[in-house]
Amino acid sequence: MVAGERQMEIRYLEEFIALADRLSFGEAALGLNMAQSTLSKHIHALEAELGGELFTRSTRRMELSALGAFYLPYAREISALYASAGQKTRAFLSENGSGLTLGAVHNIQYFGFERYIVGFREACPECRFNVVEGEENELAAMFLRREINLFTTCVFEGETAEHEFLPLSQGHMVAVLPEEHRLAGCYALSLGQLKNENLLLPTRNTKMRRALDAAFAQAGVTPRVVYEGGSTICAELVKSGMGISLQPREAAVWRPDPALCCVDVKPFISYRCGLGCRAEQSLSVPERKLTAYLRQLGAAGVRR
Repeated sequence: MVAGERQMEIRYLEEFIALADRLSFGEAALGLNMAQSTLSKHIHALEAELGGELFTRSTRRMELSALGAFYLPYAREISALYASAGQKTRAFLSENGSGLTLGAVHNIQYFGFERYIVGFREACPECRFNVVEGEENELAAMFLRREINLFTTCVFEGETAEHEFLPLSQGHMVAVLPEEHRLAGCYALSLGQLKNENLLLPTRNTKMRRALDAAFAQAGVTPRVVYEGGSTICAELVKSGMGISLQPREAAVWRPDPALCCVDVKPFISYRCGLGCRAEQSLSVPERKLTAYLRQLGAAGVRR
């Protein structure tokens, strides 16, 4: 068995535990920050490897099967041992090394995070700084598997972070539309005004998308979605007349385009961007230095 397969099995075990605790694919997938179809696929793969079903499913509810109930304590033990080994390994490295790894969501430059990295490297040149870039859900999964202790993330208004959170900046969602669009001259747009517009929205099952979906639901609007994905190519799609893009203001104004107009969405769909991390006692010495550096910047009011 190759190392990559062994790592995948650990992840499947943690997903099995989450599903066993919730007995709902929807709730477990939401807690794991992954698609329900992906979770189902992983559970089926684990069942195929074990040679039997872990859950019994009916139209009303799901329960652990006899095999699932038998295997669950072993899954918990293996998962806990894996997490403990990772913790002790990081503790060893913190005492015998000087490196740290930051999980960074794509396009962190939109939120000015690259200046924090540069500033920390200048302030603590003795610390080796590694950055692993990935999608929001990938980073959350890495954090859950204890492969990283620090990652960039955002928390939307009304949302409670499931981990320690160090805010560094704040912002809100905006509408990006062609300059000649009939709504481009508005001071602000309500979601009701977008009811009959083609919309370009963030990827499904991300924090931004869930916040937008909740806002549309509250406004009693069913969005007409024609694109779901990252904001990198949205500018060209909007200019081509495909629709209106809803995205973070920081991303929208990063590279101003005279052919596009950026309009606030009211009421604001606000968020705070910052660092997701474990409790301080679980961090290595270099990781503590980074969080201390960022807290000092936050206390000094270095925010956007």
